Amino acid sequence: MCGIIGIYNFFSNTRINNEIQKGLQALQHRGQDSHGYLLDYKNQHKVIKHLGLIEPYTILNSYKTALGHTRYATSKNTSSENSIQPLLGNHSKLGEFYLIHNGNINNLKQFKLGLDSDLNDSHMLVRYIENNSKSTFEEILTQLITEINGIYNLLIYHPANDTVYALKDKFGNRPLCIGSNRRGYCIASESVALLEYDYLREIKKGELVRIDNNGEQSIFIHNGFSQVCLFEYIYLQKPDSLVSDKHIAIEYEKPNLTIRDIRKCFGEELARKETYNINFSNRNNIVVIGAPNTGIPIGEAFAKKLDIPYQQFLQKKKGTHRSFIQKDTQSRLEECSKKFLRDTSIDITNKIVFFVDDSLVRGNTIKSVINLLKSFNPKEIHFRISSPEVKYPCYNGIDIPTKEELIMNHYSIEEFIKELDIQSLIFLSTTEMEYVLQKNVGFSKKNTCMSCFDGKYHPLLDF
Repeated sequence: MCGIIGIYNFFSNTRINNEIQKGLQALQHRGQDSHGYLLDYKNQHKVIKHLGLIEPYTILNSYKTALGHTRYATSKNTSSENSIQPLLGNHSKLGEFYLIHNGNINNLKQFKLGLDSDLNDSHMLVRYIENNSKSTFEEILTQLITEINGIYNLLIYHPANDTVYALKDKFGNRPLCIGSNRRGYCIASESVALLEYDYLREIKKGELVRIDNNGEQSIFIHNGFSQVCLFEYIYLQKPDSLVSDKHIAIEYEKPNLTIRDIRKCFGEELARKETYNINFSNRNNIVVIGAPNTGIPIGEAFAKKLDIPYQQFLQKKKGTHRSFIQKDTQSRLEECSKKFLRDTSIDITNKIVFFVDDSLVRGNTIKSVINLLKSFNPKEIHFRISSPEVKYPCYNGIDIPTKEELIMNHYSIEEFIKELDIQSLIFLSTTEMEYVLQKNVGFSKKNTCMSCFDGKYHPLLDF
């Protein structure tokens, strides 16, 4: 679930360095392991690569094109300077190219690329292009979309032709959108990274797009089987990112629908299935708290639907990062232990607390939160989750490699209630999530990947 961004300007300018840095910062939530970007103008390249979070770099020269990447290192692909993108390749006929990649590939070994075993699938994609005998990038990348099974978004810059290519796998699992302004184009994992570029559209599943001085052109679309990742809506994307359904249901167009809107709909659905007998004559003794930050719109909508008070008792500390995407259990626990602050103006003593979160995966965060809430002596704690129990590994770019690490494989709901020493726990079901998405976006179950919830993997994506 790395973040990728590409900028193509019609003319060189000094602004592009700031644009690519700000775009990467807007995508920092998709990868915290490392970052890198390329700046280019008339084959004058500058490449910046560093482990860790995005930092400001002062670059005075003018450039025309940029590619940027924030890396989410999984347990199979650990941190190393060799893995920082963009990656450089060299095709025998077409010359040098730069590649950035978000995703996981499952069938590259069959192409006998001759790579060292410790190199990841991004390096394999570079080698695939290098070894391809086709005479144009359009032919190579069309073949890549057709042949290679997996979850991936790619941006490729070919300096010799001053061309940027953007492509999405034939399943359309991860978001990738295009924006434009009078200076040129921007392609990014989420619309929040487009910044000064006006949102145009989501790249379709199996689509290859070429961007050069003639503008943007779609040159190939593979009619594949849609598998949009539900976790993108539940947790991964920023709340202000736009939801596009053009590749699924054109007639259902809602161009201004955001991730926040979808999460509010999940909160309303949670409220509709609420079983607690609320005493409205004593509602001031009830409080809803949303988990910072993704749980906040869910909690707000939940409280509004039930007509009970919402208060943001917990805040995320500045400088803390997403614990979910830390590379190992110890790092995740350390991040959880330091990430929350309480609002001292809010008193939850002897109150009935509904704590609302987006998901329950490994259980690291919720145990820390429940212990923190208990320290302020609430009367009751009720835990509400706007997604089903995560019980199965994800092989499509999210680092969930085993069933054993998933907390709800070790407890029934009743057992986990006792373990946490709380009063109740309710999840949304896959059917209820499907209803929300069908009603608001036009997605159906056949268009979405729910494998981490139901263990049903598409045959071509079974790693």
